[in-house]
Amino acid sequence: MYQIENEICRISVKEHGSELCEMYDKVRKREYIWQAGPVWPKHGPLLFPAIGGFYGGTYMAGEKIYKMKAHGFARDMDFTPVYRTDEEIVMELQSSEETYESYPYHFCLQVSHRLEGRKLTVTWKILNAGTNTMYYSIGAHPGFQFAEDTELSDYRLIFDRTLDLNTHRIKGRLITRETYPVDRQIRELPLNPDLLRHDALIFEDGISSMLLECDKADYHLKVSFPGFPAAAVWSMPSAIDKAEYICIEPWYGMNDFVGQGVQDIRKKYLIQSLKAGETKEISYTIEICD
Repeated sequence: MYQIENEICRISVKEHGSELCEMYDKVRKREYIWQAGPVWPKHGPLLFPAIGGFYGGTYMAGEKIYKMKAHGFARDMDFTPVYRTDEEIVMELQSSEETYESYPYHFCLQVSHRLEGRKLTVTWKILNAGTNTMYYSIGAHPGFQFAEDTELSDYRLIFDRTLDLNTHRIKGRLITRETYPVDRQIRELPLNPDLLRHDALIFEDGISSMLLECDKADYHLKVSFPGFPAAAVWSMPSAIDKAEYICIEPWYGMNDFVGQGVQDIRKKYLIQSLKAGETKEISYTIEICD
């Protein structure tokens, strides 16, 4: 476990999965990251090189069929710290024989967590270390813990603009190709168990930020992800009536669609690519607001 901090905020990151597991406001004496538990034993996993599920848990690359577990393997692997200051920690995962069994690309993935005041910037730096074009998805899955003596229906999401909000629906590990209306011409979405009872809301509406608020607890937390093609909102459906956290998930990628069959990774919806030797940097932020 590694910590970075300043006079008002402390961040903790695990080597396992380079997982964000603490964002503690020292002034308010409040923890904002879900502290794991029987309902969902995670904090804020990194999704790479897959988001959601593949049809049948498999995909095609070249002439070969590969198996890939939901959300990829990075969250279950140990990263190596490569740089650290009082307010930044950078960890790295490199391809290996183990990753090559399910993902036939050579890569180096660096994850930076940098703290300024109460604002955390997470940056992913993806390098294609191979000689062929590399295909990947990447996303974040941070869980945000509710304040004491509050529940899901006390919270609302505020978007960066007024919009018609539509969602894909999840069936197993796959999603519907069609989208369904959540609400029209809204900027605020009051949360309630029925919204998330059947799994995540998955948006492709050009949203660049979500502000999670609860007036009852003076709780204001903003996740910003400009340029991301998709985002999800989730809490464990089986425990939604007693939810104690919610996940706001910026995604560069998407689940496979229901009924599409095993697919060539090059044709996967929202798939990202890097030519040999290319690097891509992607950032999002989490900010505790006044």
